[in-house]
Amino acid sequence: MKSRDVTSVNHLGPCRENRKSNFGKVGEKVFLIFSLIFCVTLFMEMKTSQKKVSIPSIVSESFQKEFPNQKVLWTREDDFYEAEFRHNGIRTSVVYGKMGNRKEFEVEIIVNELPLTSLDYLKKNYPSNKILETARIKDYKNKLT
Repeated sequence: MKSRDVTSVNHLGPCRENRKSNFGKVGEKVFLIFSLIFCVTLFMEMKTSQKKVSIPSIVSESFQKEFPNQKVLWTREDDFYEAEFRHNGIRTSVVYGKMGNRKEFEVEIIVNELPLTSLDYLKKNYPSNKILETARIKDYKNKLT
């Protein structure tokens, strides 16, 4: 009898190592697909959460009297309505009460427009902090706050 050379053949498909590497590639693709779906869902949720705010006509009329023909973004917080827009190229916002009376007027300013006493105070008490936003705010009596 002749001796045969017997070689082990795996009839069950690729070896375990190849399966792991194939699973890794497939797993990466699945992960990317789920990540994409999650991001799209999150984006859609953000869009729907920014629902159009229903503004009482008396509030929008008050705004139009003060700032005619402005493209405005309205937001609402409790019984107050805030109109955000650009006035003469400067970020501006106005807050109105539910009866259309102006509560606050805010105009963005550059840091150098802050009073020197304010700048000195900030430098002294918050030396490592950076000023991110500055604004001039007037209350309903037109008093600078």
